[in-house]
Amino acid sequence: MEGVEQDLKKLMDGHVVPIHPDSITVTHSNGLWEDDYVPIVKKTVSYIAMGLVFNEEGQMLLIQEAKQRIRGQWYIPAGRIEPGENFVDGVKREVKEEAGIDIDVISLCTLEINDSLSWFFPYCVARPKGGRLKTLAEQDEESLQAQWFTLDQIRNKEMKLRGTDFFKVMEMAQSYLATPPECRHPAYQVGIQAHSDLLQRVVIIKHTEDGKVEILCRDKPQRCLPVLKLLTNIGSLYISVGALLKDVFKTKMIHIPATGLLTLEHCGIPAEEHDGLCLTVVYVVPAPLHEQLKTVQSTDYAWHVIANDELVEKINLRMVAQNLLIPIVH
Repeated sequence: MEGVEQDLKKLMDGHVVPIHPDSITVTHSNGLWEDDYVPIVKKTVSYIAMGLVFNEEGQMLLIQEAKQRIRGQWYIPAGRIEPGENFVDGVKREVKEEAGIDIDVISLCTLEINDSLSWFFPYCVARPKGGRLKTLAEQDEESLQAQWFTLDQIRNKEMKLRGTDFFKVMEMAQSYLATPPECRHPAYQVGIQAHSDLLQRVVIIKHTEDGKVEILCRDKPQRCLPVLKLLTNIGSLYISVGALLKDVFKTKMIHIPATGLLTLEHCGIPAEEHDGLCLTVVYVVPAPLHEQLKTVQSTDYAWHVIANDELVEKINLRMVAQNLLIPIVH
């Protein structure tokens, strides 16, 4: 199996894949770039840990807010990742501080990204594993108390909610837990790998007329999946991908929606040095664009035909037919 196919298989299995620094591309879309941007937690980038905790009865955990402007309102456990902290540890800490219990994180459920690419919200689905819920007698600056609620109680707003923005992801998490393992994306937490930039590793898939599967690769300095530096002033994952396709195929700006997230990598240690992340995002080229993206015009890139039949089957099943990927929410 070739190097790029080995990398793709590792990513599909939830493992990290090292990135060669010389393989990172900066797409200067519309002349915009930020050579001096450095992601620093709680300063130039914010990661918000979001906890979707369900007990065995199917109830979900909510905490009652203590902050003055939202005091008494109910919401899911959430808070900023601290410097030097990874995403999963951040979710566990927030739930412990706000609800009083320990949790087992089952999987990253979805990733929400704001338009400026400076706020990232990893939602993790979890189960309680110990401790006891905080009561009003134990209220502090983190929260007043925590309680379990049925999803119907939450949907019907039987308590005063801080907001309903988590409803869509709540339904995703409940569906994930109720779905047989073979019919949902594999349980995945976060790949621990140090990054000093905000990066997007792209898996661009195209099917040929004779049924083969092609993956767009960067050929220099070594054959690998393309890795793009995300630019916060451009404000979209898709704009950087469109700019890449424009450069590679010498065509007009093309928009291909993301099919989903394969992996999320982050380390956070040491703080202010490795506060970046890498998203492995899958894009499936729709049939109307096949001809336009057929011939590569850049000598730095090439379509790679996947030779391993087992890998082709996994790609077609997980990324195309059933879309067993982690959803991205904007």
